[in-house]
Amino acid sequence: SHEWANTDKTNHSYELLQRFVAPHFQNQLGPIIENRNWVEGQMQTVFGGLAPAFVKAFTDHGKEPPAPIAAMLEAARKKEAAT
Repeated sequence: SHEWANTDKTNHSYELLQRFVAPHFQNQLGPIIENRNWVEGQMQTVFGGLAPAFVKAFTDHGKEPPAPIAAMLEAARKKEAAT
């Protein structure tokens, strides 16, 4: 430690060190990275039903779904047909 920075900046530097650097060297990031990788691999399973739910919400209220949502639904239908 030295007196080149004010107390707030020094404390912020220590906080960054503890949040982002120390866990790497304490093997604490392994489970977090594994969980992130699992979620990325399961995106279709977890979020695959969103497009039909969006369309149903719009049609239940008598409105046309926006183009991006309709495109999501079409992509989901194509993916289902391919499997």
